[in-house]
Amino acid sequence: MAKTVYIKTALTGGASGALDSIDGSGLLNNDVVLVILDESVYYYTLATSGLSENSPEIIVPDTNPGTNCWILKTPKLGTKRATAVGSTATIDYFSDILGNGCIWHYSAFASSTATVRAGTITAAWDAGSDVVTYKESSTQDVSGDTSSLVFTVDINSDNVRLKSTCSVGTWEIKVIRNML
Repeated sequence: MAKTVYIKTALTGGASGALDSIDGSGLLNNDVVLVILDESVYYYTLATSGLSENSPEIIVPDTNPGTNCWILKTPKLGTKRATAVGSTATIDYFSDILGNGCIWHYSAFASSTATVRAGTITAAWDAGSDVVTYKESSTQDVSGDTSSLVFTVDINSDNVRLKSTCSVGTWEIKVIRNML
């Protein structure tokens, strides 16, 4: 049977543009949804696992859900701005039960100095013990020094989080997440 591809503009809320507004009675396993939300695109497939909602990773239809749920898949594309000097921003997060490894591809740009860096952050974790390890690999700095921008990965409230801390300047950070 053919897959149905849906396009939506919100994750939850039940309105006609929201992912959770799709009636569960007509869905088929592996149907697909693209949710375009601000500067991010989320890619979901339907599963019949009966998982509870945990947005944005798991979205359950509001009407006739049965055991249907939408599972966030890779890639998640998006842009996050780390805006305040000395601030820590959560760039991306997801439930630690969705896998045990992840690779983020990123680019970071400071418009005030036109300084650029790109790279990958690889993380692995054990959801049962909340232990996480990660490593960053990046390009050489372009047009300046990017050492004021530091990435970390942690687990908090059963969510794996990619965080950035900037001690100087304002950074625009773009990421693509690949779950393993």
